[in-house]
Amino acid sequence: MNVLLQHGISINNRAIEVTLRCFVCDTPARAMLRGVIGHNGYASCLKCVTEGEYCYSHGKMIFPELNAALRTDSAFRSRTYEGHHKHDSILEEITRLDMIKDFPIGDALHLIDLGITKRFLVGWKSGILGNQNARWSAAQIQEISNFLKLCKLPKEIQRPLRGLENLPRWKGTEFRTFLLYASIVVVTKFFTSKEIIDHFLHFFCAIQICSRQNQSINNYKVARCLIKDFLEGVKILYGDHMFCSNLHSLIHLVDDVERFGPLGKFDAYPFESKLFCIKNLIRSGNKPLSQVAKRIIEIQQNVNVLDTSEEDQSPQLIAQLGSEEAPQELATLINEKQLELYAGIKIKNFCINSKHNEDSWIISKLKNIFKITLVLHDTGERFVLSSSADRCASRVRFFVFLGCFGKCLFHVLCDSAHVCAGIAFAVEFLMVLCSCSSSVFSGSCSSCMNSLLSS
Repeated sequence: MNVLLQHGISINNRAIEVTLRCFVCDTPARAMLRGVIGHNGYASCLKCVTEGEYCYSHGKMIFPELNAALRTDSAFRSRTYEGHHKHDSILEEITRLDMIKDFPIGDALHLIDLGITKRFLVGWKSGILGNQNARWSAAQIQEISNFLKLCKLPKEIQRPLRGLENLPRWKGTEFRTFLLYASIVVVTKFFTSKEIIDHFLHFFCAIQICSRQNQSINNYKVARCLIKDFLEGVKILYGDHMFCSNLHSLIHLVDDVERFGPLGKFDAYPFESKLFCIKNLIRSGNKPLSQVAKRIIEIQQNVNVLDTSEEDQSPQLIAQLGSEEAPQELATLINEKQLELYAGIKIKNFCINSKHNEDSWIISKLKNIFKITLVLHDTGERFVLSSSADRCASRVRFFVFLGCFGKCLFHVLCDSAHVCAGIAFAVEFLMVLCSCSSSVFSGSCSSCMNSLLSS
């Protein structure tokens, strides 16, 4: 591994640099790889030197201390931490590996979704958290279940939410969807205690910050304070017995996010998905590793290695509409410019469809929310570009008609050679605004529309 990290690898006479970013594991695997005691030990925290306490009333180890000193790589390798080590780890031979910081514990799947979010949801439903203000009645549980079943989620969220009667069978993605999107509605509507609501909002806001890209240092400071206040609130509202290793690990979440990026950049979801595919390759319990190797070889042999055609990532227009469906103020313009009307547009795995209410909303960088009602395609305006491979790519002009706080027309260029990650980002970065307006989002006029089309 050290040779690979130092010299890289050569494939087809092309030198490729190899870097080791981090090890993404669940808690038992993380302890095994580092050669330390498991998460139920007194000195088991992987990030700080806190000493656990055994809670006899609940029969488990708890870690209520939140301000313990952090562990360091040099002290770990010199065996300074008595009671923390079990055996030497072969990973210590990797010279560029930090045995503390390169093992993030902020895995969103295990720490947040299947950990803290699930624990509070189960507690609110069953009432086992020990606070009567944090318990739903049977009627509320039924109402919440009906609400979750009626939630229509965007196409990018593949698994819909199920009712609370299926809570023991919820997958990690369902807990993630609930936390990021539905929880704020459920908690504020079905809890009457302001303390319970405000306490959860600390956790909710901190996770939202840690899940977003391009956050400032100040935002991470806010998230750190929110998490600390949330954990202090757990002691007050529910008691110290809640502080298992999972809840204690939340205090170190922002450190991992600052080092590796948003939570989605180092969670275990893609690895769990790949493990599911590998498990499907096994037909019996006899020699599973050999079975997996043979199935992978068979798959590779059946792939047409000569097919080097690139996947078509050009924007795909959705459901052409008739001219009678155009807004009255655009009818003349559409006829003059011979524009085609479509219900939506799909770019890669991002889709906007005005026919589906859940797929028709976007938010701008200025935090304004808009509903897309129409996509206009200018078939007569095409530009030929030369790409790095000397291939021609057509740049197609799209007009996205938005309506929410007044109607606006935006001009969007989608280049098939460099397709934007989503039309929302295209609207943010490549829009031509009405020149007569001082505000970013305002009502449009026919003169501005004509100027946009002629520009």
